[in-house]
Amino acid sequence: VVTITGGTRDVELTADIRYEEAIADTPLFSGAETLTFSVEGGDGIDAHEAELEAPPPLTISEPVLGEPIEIDRLVDFPVSWTGGDGGDYYVQVSLQIEQTVGEEVRRIGVACEYERDATRVFLPETLLRSLPVVTDSAEAELAIGAWMRHEGQVPQCPYVFYAAAMETSAVTLR
Repeated sequence: VVTITGGTRDVELTADIRYEEAIADTPLFSGAETLTFSVEGGDGIDAHEAELEAPPPLTISEPVLGEPIEIDRLVDFPVSWTGGDGGDYYVQVSLQIEQTVGEEVRRIGVACEYERDATRVFLPETLLRSLPVVTDSAEAELAIGAWMRHEGQVPQCPYVFYAAAMETSAVTLR
C-alpha cells in the first residue's frame, strides 16, 4: 500500500501486480505543496518514504484544449503555455492511442519532456509519423502538463513517485 499525504486530500493506492493511478473528481493537489509518499512494505519490499514538491498548474494557450483536435502527423505540432511559476518541474507533452482488443487494452504513444521555461515547443513530425492514423477521437488523447518525479531504489526494486498537473484533449491523427 502506498499512501500519499500533503495534498488537498490523502490518497491510498493498493497493489495487485502494479499500482493503479488514483483518479479523482477533485484535484489531488494545488501546486507547490510537499507531497509525502509512504510505502507500507511487505512481500519482500521494504517500507520507505519519499517527498516531492507538487508541480504548479499551467495555462495552455496552444492548442485550444477541450474540443477534439486534428493533428497532421507530417508537420511539427506547436504547444505553448504560461504560468507554472516556481518549483523544479518539467513539462511533458504526450500523445497516447488506446485500443481494446477483446478483454485486453493496448496503448502506444509518444512523450516529450521540456524545460519549464521553454513556454513554446513543437512535437516533432519525426515522432508523430511513427503513430498510426486515428480517425476516432475516442481512441487518442493529447496530454500537456507540469511533472515532478522522485526516483529511488530499495533493495528489491527501483521506483518512481510522480505528481503531474495535466490538461487533456481528444485528438485525431491524419
